[in-house]
Amino acid sequence: MLTEAGFLFLLGYLVWRNGESWQILGFRPTRWWIELIWAFVLYCALWLSSLCVTSLAKKAGWEPGPKNSPEETAAGSYAALLPVFLIVSALFEEILLRGYLWNRIEQFSRRPAVALLSTSLLFAAYHPYSMLQVLEIFVFGLVLGVFYWHGRSLPRLVLAHFAYNIAIFYLIR
Repeated sequence: MLTEAGFLFLLGYLVWRNGESWQILGFRPTRWWIELIWAFVLYCALWLSSLCVTSLAKKAGWEPGPKNSPEETAAGSYAALLPVFLIVSALFEEILLRGYLWNRIEQFSRRPAVALLSTSLLFAAYHPYSMLQVLEIFVFGLVLGVFYWHGRSLPRLVLAHFAYNIAIFYLIR
């Protein structure tokens, strides 16, 4: 958690040092209720995509594998810190991947689709799980990326990602 918080500060410093605005990270003036509505829509889309991937994988003969990740096992020991850990993780992943790297890849390639696929692959590679779970995470990243591509707003992504992480943790336990 401290590492991710440190990386967030480092990203903020890099943006500040380059003389860029916070808008490059997906933060812009917005209405909070619009972000909450979009976060709920995105949360539902994430669940639907997860159910579709799991269903298709089971039809193809893939087994889900173990559900408890090392983070969830460790977080069980620190249940009081779990929400803080999950919000910092969601914030870090969304700012790094959809905020900072998306814009850098898009500037380099001039194609948003390349940024979408690249950040989704990096998002999946960041999570060391079974093959099926990595596929689910890749699709999760694609859904988040599509919503970012069309809305260019990170708060809704962070809220939906955080809510999804909380739901996964409490549904598994």
